[in-house]
Amino acid sequence: MVRSIKGLLVECNASVKQIIMKHNREENCVIHDIDDNTIFIDQKYLKKIEEDVECVINSIVKKNFD
Repeated sequence: MVRSIKGLLVECNASVKQIIMKHNREENCVIHDIDDNTIFIDQKYLKKIEEDVECVINSIVKKNFD
């Protein structure tokens, strides 16, 4: 039986991909890891991934400017 999942193709730099892959260990949101800069994710996790990436980037920027 064939099963389909709505997904999104995400192209990003390697550091953002690592943040997403860390999220994947908790939520299992990555459908397929394509290459160093591209992954296919489950669409229902998009909002949470965006929030996680923004949070991590903001914390890095804040730490560098303090």
